[in-house]
Amino acid sequence: MSNPEEESNRLLLLACNDLSKTLTERGSEYGSITKSFKKTAEAISIAIWGDVGTFSVFDTVKTQIAIKLSRLQTDPMHRDSWLDIAGYAIIAYVLCKIKQDEKKKEVKDVT
Repeated sequence: MSNPEEESNRLLLLACNDLSKTLTERGSEYGSITKSFKKTAEAISIAIWGDVGTFSVFDTVKTQIAIKLSRLQTDPMHRDSWLDIAGYAIIAYVLCKIKQDEKKKEVKDVT
């Protein structure tokens, strides 16, 4: 029988594996993170403000997280919503890394 700490670590690894599988599946369905979230941001910008550029990819991620948080008000034990929130957080992390790398490259190209 495992102790509570070992069980917590086992469940954490299981959640990370589930998240990795989900992100991989979504990537196969929807394409690259950058393109997918950029298209969504553009669609929201056009739908709400009538032009492109007002709504960022980060606004899209925050909106998706807000939707999941709203759904958790009904059922805070809905694990899929928590998994989706973790996935959106990882996506935001990746988008930040991409943007930072692009800025570094721009600075390097200028110098």
